[in-house]
Amino acid sequence: MDVFTYSLIANLPLWLLSLFLVLAPVKNRLRFTRACTYAVTVGIVTLACVLSALWDQFLELDGNLVMLPILISFFIVYCWVVRDTVPKKAFILLSGAVSAAFSVLLYDVFSQAFFDDMGFLPDYLWTLAADILTFLVLLPLFSGRMRWMVEKNESARAWRTMWVIPLIFLVLTTTFYMTVGVDIRDPFLLATYATAVILLIVLLIVTYNNIFRTIQETSENARLKQNMQLLGVQAEQYASLRRHMEETAQARHDFRHQLLVIRSLADRKDWEELRRYLNQYVESLSQGRPPLALNYAVDAVAAHYMERAGKSDVKLDYSLRLPEELGMPESEFCMVLANLLENALEACLRQKEGPRFITVQAEEMNEYIVLIVENSFDENVLRRQQDGTLLSSKRDDKGLGLASVGAIAEKYHGTLQITQKDGIFRAQAALHPFDKQNRVN
Repeated sequence: MDVFTYSLIANLPLWLLSLFLVLAPVKNRLRFTRACTYAVTVGIVTLACVLSALWDQFLELDGNLVMLPILISFFIVYCWVVRDTVPKKAFILLSGAVSAAFSVLLYDVFSQAFFDDMGFLPDYLWTLAADILTFLVLLPLFSGRMRWMVEKNESARAWRTMWVIPLIFLVLTTTFYMTVGVDIRDPFLLATYATAVILLIVLLIVTYNNIFRTIQETSENARLKQNMQLLGVQAEQYASLRRHMEETAQARHDFRHQLLVIRSLADRKDWEELRRYLNQYVESLSQGRPPLALNYAVDAVAAHYMERAGKSDVKLDYSLRLPEELGMPESEFCMVLANLLENALEACLRQKEGPRFITVQAEEMNEYIVLIVENSFDENVLRRQQDGTLLSSKRDDKGLGLASVGAIAEKYHGTLQITQKDGIFRAQAALHPFDKQNRVN
């Protein structure tokens, strides 16, 4: 068999399976449709493998150097079709490369132990089987836990650190294979080689398990923090309700005395004095707070932030044209509203000069619930990453509030759009609660 054919059939299955593996965690972050993405990427990777095989045949280079143009093409096309930060894409790509490297190591161990000197066909079939087996074992991990981690963890600091971990493993496995993984004839050395490969795999599994567990704990802490935020709103609303009940009881007591005065004036037929007394009484009546929204939970959240804004000298205006039944869990919509209002209020409090204001609009539009929060802010304190992602003012990563809103919007087949212009920050969330998958019975 000529060099071109051998190089092509040896490399193409491995790279195509690796491509499918690293695309699994980013299915919802593709620039194009899935069909278009898979068609384009498979074509480019196949072309890169063909060109590398030609390079191998005519230049007779080392097998590892033949991989170089494939690897470069693989990285370029992946960065092109996936919408995400560079560190996150690097983590996924390098994790796929590590998986491929361990597949090669396993193949090397078993081929030298059981398929040595058995000819090309058994050796190639074992290579193909090792690639497919590795893909099937790792696909649930990439499409499950790693996909969850990509979608839930928006910490720029964490991703800037995490991508180094698979890079280290890739360097270790490549160096180990090039220096140790040669034609080993001695059974003891082969057993030592196999043991070292297994230990590396165990170390990789333990490391990635710790990464997933850390991300899960971080996300859980963020969820608990958001729940505490809603509990704080509920506690404030409960205290307000208690105050209202006490005021109502006192008003009923006072009203009885007012009626006695009115009856006394009527008995005396002192109509001028009665009219004057009634006018004074009407003016003194506490009208109470009119509802801000028909839905009680939304009204409670809005009232909570209205009170906080008033205490902070921030003008807050609402236009909540929503039905009493939202068509989605109240807790999730209130989480979106509370997070956007919290961010807006914090931005106003950091504003050193100029009018401080927040405007909130919410209404149903074409079966979507559209929520728009605009607020004044100091443009000097707005921080972004190089890719345009907003950074939290408290930490060197994306704010948990916006990340939570984005996750809920994605769950309900909606969007979150963030813009800022002329000192006004605008966050617009669109949710589709009437989708059959999310309909609330």
